[in-house]
Amino acid sequence: MSPSAEKKPADDSTTTFAVAEEEKVVLCCSDGVEFVVDVSVTKMSGMISNMIDDECVEGGVPLPNVEGQVMSRVLEYLGKKHGSAAAEDFKKFKSEFLEELVADKKALFDVILAANYLHTQELLDTAF
Repeated sequence: MSPSAEKKPADDSTTTFAVAEEEKVVLCCSDGVEFVVDVSVTKMSGMISNMIDDECVEGGVPLPNVEGQVMSRVLEYLGKKHGSAAAEDFKKFKSEFLEELVADKKALFDVILAANYLHTQELLDTAF
């Protein structure tokens, strides 16, 4: 029997794979509210994506033009967009999200300003 044809003993050990936790970034809003968010979600914002690419996020990303309540809505939208497996689910969410914003003109205006500041074009298009 040649060395390459030798049978190797069965290995009874269990192989485990460590699932790497996704990198996070801290978003610091103007009113002191902070959000710890997956990098993949924040990459949907052109401004934050550029900061991540330029390695300018150590210590958090300052968002002096966005309040926590508004950022919460922005992150709700981006998180749903990022995590939505089915287009129909996102379409339904988007419709309900927009209905809520239209009912509250100030919230709509604030989300539009935040989407513009964050360079989040899809959310900006949705809000208009």
